[in-house]
Amino acid sequence: MKNTNERGIYPSVMMHHSSYSQLAIGGAMLTHFHQDEEEASCYQCTPTGCSGWRTRFDGGNGPGIQDLPCDLVAMYVEGQINISGYEGAYDSEEIVVPLCFAVVVFRSKEEKDYKGKVVREAREEYIYLWSHFGFTDRVRHDAVYDLKDAFEVARKGGPTMTFDERIAHSREIGWDNANSEREWHLVGKGRVPGRIRQLLHRTVNETKRVVDKNFGQGGAFFKLPQKKK
Repeated sequence: MKNTNERGIYPSVMMHHSSYSQLAIGGAMLTHFHQDEEEASCYQCTPTGCSGWRTRFDGGNGPGIQDLPCDLVAMYVEGQINISGYEGAYDSEEIVVPLCFAVVVFRSKEEKDYKGKVVREAREEYIYLWSHFGFTDRVRHDAVYDLKDAFEVARKGGPTMTFDERIAHSREIGWDNANSEREWHLVGKGRVPGRIRQLLHRTVNETKRVVDKNFGQGGAFFKLPQKKK
């Protein structure tokens, strides 16, 4: 696999569920690489005197690189085929038609001015994608590159662009990643079957819960139960 500290953004796989014909994978865009003269500080946890530790998972409005709230990406694949026969004479029966969809969630934190007034509400935007998938396809490397490619197609158009503008941008993206052959295409929400959309949202929500609960700043984790006297 490629070095995840190469220039670019790679997902950390946070959720991976499979059962018979179904596979759901959720990733969080936490491996954020930033190229500047102080890049080493991106991955350091620094004690900052009276204000406590400063890490890239703190969130908030302070300067520097902060990975929360991070963007999320999830994919869902289904398909099942039964193959029977022997000595070169095989029959195949398609039990579940192969399908492959993904969703990218761009998340932004609430922003306030110096007086504490909210100047920008926290936002989430869902972008849906579809990819051809057949019984000869593979989901390799735990889907790290499949998720990355889906995220890149959604990101290239920018989360503030219209759907038509994203379509135009997605056509300009090359597919030269030897580790993934997945070609994602942007689709409207209505083009995703309702049951698959529900499973994508469930995957996103589970990924979001894992990330938001297990990363970040706060004292709740450090509070130990009080012993009764």
